[in-house]
This record gives sequence, structure tokens and C-alpha cells, in this order.
Amino acid sequence: LSMLSEKKYDIIEVWQSLEYRVIDNDKYGIRVNCIEDVTHLKNDFNKNSRLINKIIHFWNYGEVNENIDGKVQEAEIDKGFRTFTNIVKELITLLGKESQIIAITSGAYNITDLETLCPERAMIGTLLKVIGQENPDINTKMIDFEGICSNPIIQLRQVENEILTRSKERIIAYRYGKRLVESYRSLNVDIRAKSNLLKKGGVYIITGGLGGIGLDIGEYLGSEYSAKIILIGRSPFPERSIWDNWINEKGLSDKISKKINIIREIEKNGGVVRVYNLDVSDSAKLEIVFNESQKEFGIVNGVFHFAGETNPDNFVPVANLTEEVIRMQFNPKIYGLI
Repeated sequence: LSMLSEKKYDIIEVWQSLEYRVIDNDKYGIRVNCIEDVTHLKNDFNKNSRLINKIIHFWNYGEVNENIDGKVQEAEIDKGFRTFTNIVKELITLLGKESQIIAITSGAYNITDLETLCPERAMIGTLLKVIGQENPDINTKMIDFEGICSNPIIQLRQVENEILTRSKERIIAYRYGKRLVESYRSLNVDIRAKSNLLKKGGVYIITGGLGGIGLDIGEYLGSEYSAKIILIGRSPFPERSIWDNWINEKGLSDKISKKINIIREIEKNGGVVRVYNLDVSDSAKLEIVFNESQKEFGIVNGVFHFAGETNPDNFVPVANLTEEVIRMQFNPKIYGLI
């Protein structure tokens, strides 16, 4: 803060608080994941006719708890992704020209295989990518550190350089004094070659297994590896005992009839298939599936996680995100995976 003040920036501090507070003209307190408090903040800014050039989020910087549990995970998501989403939604209209939205984190990304990680913090990076795509005039980036540096002056200078410059890179990490950026490159993959990561006769669980991609993977595992395949889907699916009646009544063009015939084709080609209907975010029911699968087939050799929300109504711009939409997306993708 002192560094930015020396550069003649007008600094507004926003701290975590148990209630909305106006501490002074340039210091406020808001509750974690409380959209009402952020709305109050916006209204106070409007009263004072304040425009914003930079939003800098430090709430996910700090020591990483090695003994992380469900409560800690949820707390990290609340003070990170959810609070940050609320802030951006409410304050984005107050951003001036050539503005920036920056997040400073620690332990979000695995770069060296030696970091103590808190992957919940990496969710902000994805959010920033989308914000930048939806708002090309806003420069967004996330800067991740391994942890609190033994030489804070060095880390401070690195943060200063990032805050005071605009760059095309959206995900940046500092490790061993080096600035690393996320990039992509194409690879030539021989799709005819069999993977040595997959086991002949292996046991594989596919979440979202009754969707198009899930069934395609099931077909491949069955035909190429004679695998035992556990398909997990949220949508209702008939019991195996009534499959013939279902096809006779609904016809071959029915969506479920087509899926039944795909499963039968997998089994005809050497695979074994079991189908379960459940929400993968229900840990108790998912545990039953794992236990039953291991009891019948032995150790599970792999999981393909394709479960996700595909309703078009739940694909919205960041400005229109609601807690309900976030929950619909998080339940299968995050809590199902955890």
C-alpha cells in the first residue's frame, strides 16, 4: 500500500469484517461472500463519485494450510472466488479506461512439484480469464507465489512491477526469482497408439457417463481394453430388467433407447458395464458406488470425471452470475471431484 501511495495512487482499502463498515473515507470492511456488503460499497463509491482504475485482490495470499479439510476448502472458495466474483460484478461499471483487475495469490499452481498447494485459489485465475475475454478493455492477470518469501522486499518489487504494468499474460507465477507465464503449444498425438496408462481388464468409473463423451470413452475402454466400466449419470435411467420393454415402447430413436443399445454394444465387444443414477456431489452415495465396484471387480484403476452442468440457462456472463448458477456448476465439477 505504501508503495502505491508513493506513486500518488488514491488507495481504497477493503478488509474482511463481521459486518459492513465504513472505517474512514478510504477504508471499508465487508463480510466474506456477501453481495449485500459489496452493493453497499458500490453505493458509497457512487455517492463520492469515485472511479476505479485497479482492483487488486490479496485475500488469497498467505500461508497454505497443509491439513486442509472441507471447511478450509469452502472458506478459501468463499473469500476467493465468491467474494471476488461479487466485487467484480458490482464494481466493474465503476472501472475507468485502461483499468486492471489483478489477483495476488500463493500456492495456487503446481509449478515445481514442491509447493504446498491450495488449488481452490486457482479458481480466481479462470475467473480472470473470462472477465478479460468478456471485457477486452480491462487488463486482467493473476500473480501466484510459492508462499510468503523469506525476503519480502524482493516479492514486493515483483508485485509492484506487475501492478504498474499491463501485460498480455493472464496467469503468472514467480518461483525461485523467475517470472513464469502460462502458455500453450500443440502436440502431435498418435491416436492409434494404445496408452500404457490404461489396463487391460481394468476398472474405470466415468462420471457424466451417460452423456455423449462419457459413452464414447466407455465404448473405447470396452472395445480396446475389455474394461469393467461404471457409468454414473444424474439423469434417470431405467433398470436393466426393463430395457427390452423400454425400447419396444419408446422405439429405437428414443434417446435412452440409443444409450441402452450403446451399452449393449460395449458389452458385446468385451466390456462389462454397470449404471448408477446419482448426483456425484453426494459423497455418501458416491462412496457406495466405489465400495460396490471394488467388491465386484477389485481395485478401481481410474476415474474419468465428465460430470457437469450443461443447461444453457446456466452459461451466463460474469456480470450475471448468481449463487444458484455457481452452485449448479460447482456441485458436479468441484464437489463431485473432491
